[in-house]
Amino acid sequence: MTDRSYFRLKNLQIGYNLPSSTFENNFITSARVFLNGTNLLTVTDFIGFDPEQPERQSNGGAIYPQLKIFTFGVNLRF
Repeated sequence: MTDRSYFRLKNLQIGYNLPSSTFENNFITSARVFLNGTNLLTVTDFIGFDPEQPERQSNGGAIYPQLKIFTFGVNLRF
């Protein structure tokens, strides 16, 4: 038996709504910028890639670590 206890920050999104006074023209009415991160942090004493995954795949396949994904975006309203 191995200790698989862990703390995980799975998803975090930070956004900011730009004030309407930012835009000189009336073409854009509002805008929002955001940054999203997935699989940002895992704190564990477990030796391996992921404490949620079984030690071996039943079909003999490899187990890979979870990817960290960062997304940046802008939402515009016209």
